[in-house]
Amino acid sequence: TFEEARAAMVRKGKSFNPNAQNHYIYTRLFNEVYKKSSRALEPIYRRIAEITQYPAED
Repeated sequence: TFEEARAAMVRKGKSFNPNAQNHYIYTRLFNEVYKKSSRALEPIYRRIAEITQYPAED
């Protein structure tokens, strides 16, 4: 069943909550670093997808 498959694959570990005092830092990191790095890595992600043929095209 789906539930058995999920239970066999998923292990819950520690959970972490963001520190509200660091909201400004998280926002800056997202806007100034993550967005740019994600865009910069897009050609690499496309190449990985071509080589691995994942995800499969329908």
